[in-house]
Amino acid sequence: MIGESIFPLERAFGLAFDVERDSERRSGFKPAEIQLGPQMPLPMYGELRLHGFAATIMGGFCEHITIVGKDEKRINDCVVYQGNAICEMLVRDLGVPREQVSWNTSDSNTGHTLEVIRKMVYEDREAGKHRRCAIITSHYHRDRSEESALCSGWSPVFLSAESFILAACASEVERSTKRNWIEEELRRYDYVARAIAEINGISDMRRGVYQPQTRGW
Repeated sequence: MIGESIFPLERAFGLAFDVERDSERRSGFKPAEIQLGPQMPLPMYGELRLHGFAATIMGGFCEHITIVGKDEKRINDCVVYQGNAICEMLVRDLGVPREQVSWNTSDSNTGHTLEVIRKMVYEDREAGKHRRCAIITSHYHRDRSEESALCSGWSPVFLSAESFILAACASEVERSTKRNWIEEELRRYDYVARAIAEINGISDMRRGVYQPQTRGW
């Protein structure tokens, strides 16, 4: 028996990704393709996460999405917060209504970003609003994000951004086209290496030896 749907969510929280400047896009930004890390370069698949964020709103699955992330270390000439840049991409490049997006800042990695979201969820619920909420990130990133939250003593709902891309499609033809695009995006880089890195990270967290892989902050 299928239970009652949790959608539409009153609020979603999107975990930000690295961004770069792009003069060819109306927003002036694009998702960065490769993670800044101390070891092997790893793909981030930010374009898929971006489109997943957009689909949560455009598909009617969420009333409002707040993107949370740190300042972008790839951009040196001024301070650019990832959440702000992603909101501009959602609005100016993908047509998401501006009143349905917002952003907030965190200081460092996923763990701190989740603490910022936790505080926002607590404040919402104390005010009696936004009781149905979830955190959205890339499929490969879900488990480690959930592990980080569990380590800090809470268990929010995590959902994969990519699934919203397909769920928002209006027809089977569109769904097939988007499914092929998702596959092409995942095949552009070594998705196995990305998945193995996440599995290793979760393993290290459970052994108490995890070190953040991002560099420069």
